[in-house]
Amino acid sequence: MRIAFYMAATWAWTPEDLEQHGVGGTETAMGNMARAFARLGHETTVFHASGSAGTHRGVHFRPASTLDHAEPWDVFVSLSHVPDLQRVRAAVKVHWCMEHIEGWVKSWGEMLPAVDAVFTISPYHTALLLHRFRLPAERLHTTCCPIDPEEYAAVLPKVAGQLIYCSVPDRGLRHLPAIFQMARIMLPDLRLVVTSDFTLWGLPSAADAARELFHGMPGVDVLGRVPRPRLVQLQKRSVLHLYPCVFQELFCLASMECQAAGTPSVTSDMGALPTTVEHGATGLVIPLGGRPQPDFDQTFAADIPPPARRAFAARVVELVGDPTRLQAMGRQARERALGRFGADAVARAWLPVFGEVAGRRRIG
Repeated sequence: MRIAFYMAATWAWTPEDLEQHGVGGTETAMGNMARAFARLGHETTVFHASGSAGTHRGVHFRPASTLDHAEPWDVFVSLSHVPDLQRVRAAVKVHWCMEHIEGWVKSWGEMLPAVDAVFTISPYHTALLLHRFRLPAERLHTTCCPIDPEEYAAVLPKVAGQLIYCSVPDRGLRHLPAIFQMARIMLPDLRLVVTSDFTLWGLPSAADAARELFHGMPGVDVLGRVPRPRLVQLQKRSVLHLYPCVFQELFCLASMECQAAGTPSVTSDMGALPTTVEHGATGLVIPLGGRPQPDFDQTFAADIPPPARRAFAARVVELVGDPTRLQAMGRQARERALGRFGADAVARAWLPVFGEVAGRRRIG
């Protein structure tokens, strides 16, 4: 098949950035899927915001400005607004949605009538779109943000007691100092690595603010943004992904990457996290309390209550203090992430959906 991905609403990046410099979660997920389809033998093209063109790891990359609406595709997957999508010549048109705020979802007004299906990234995301936009249920297909199985194929030895926070700062970083301090009272050898920044979005580095958060606190290494290979290495070397999330996560690629690295997540029950993390098997999910379930209308939790902070610290101590259980959980996390959320497996799961949509279109 000829498959195209279109993502123009972003900064300029090169195909090499996917493995080296690093890109955002949406771009990473798209790159993972494009490479997976190429590995499965499909002719795959990515239209992106950069002015550069070329082929990388079997995927053709072209500037979004070169999109020719008359060029034929078997499947056309949009991740951002496509001007005149109805004129794009494709047997199947899919919008792979990774957003939830009405101002960001630019596709609904003009693009939705032109697409055959909308792919979401979690059961929670599907339910949210049904609630917020009243989309037709039969047009929605629940999928995920896939990880690159090749990146996580090699296993590295763990650094005893090393925790990692690798999400953007505003999703829970400010709650980490208190939680880490409480846990370190019980386990003084605990260490925390923080790779968290906003520079990808063209904003000033958040590393200095993060260092101020942890000022004078032993055992903490605030690295800010790091190159992609270094991030993957840190995920593999850590024993726990500590994520006291206060954001309405629609999937959380950072958590799934850590799980693929054999590093379970200890996180909150915000948004999709209870399905991204299988409680008791691939990590632990801490209820924040005091919110409706599911909470479709609150993007950020007001705070993490003291009982929940204590629960986070206690669960960290509990897992790190039980290496046998922690290692078993890490193995299960890795098997689930690579088996169910690896890009090749997700691509194979997409193929029958494409066929179903194409068949429905022909009948219609």
